[in-house]
Amino acid sequence: RRQRQMCIRDSLKSHPQYDPNNINAFVCDMLRSDIPSDIIPDNSVDAILLIFVLSAIPPEHMLATLKKLYRVLKPGGWILMKDYGLYDLTQLRFERRKDSKLA
Repeated sequence: RRQRQMCIRDSLKSHPQYDPNNINAFVCDMLRSDIPSDIIPDNSVDAILLIFVLSAIPPEHMLATLKKLYRVLKPGGWILMKDYGLYDLTQLRFERRKDSKLA
């Protein structure tokens, strides 16, 4: 999994339109650590995009994770998310797997 994350980050950074002045692609384990302030300072982000992230976080860690994200947002910043919905076809497909962690 870590190798896949690095590959995604590296692919983003190698894109010709990647501009480190406007975007910062990095890997951070939100459950085990905080967002590094040397990479993303407090109150410095206009928008955060979470795609199928929250469903991977155990419910008991959800509030702490959202607080970490909120800390780096500028006043008026946005957290945009796309995730599984109740009775969503993707959720139902994963739910059938006996090792599923989706609830």
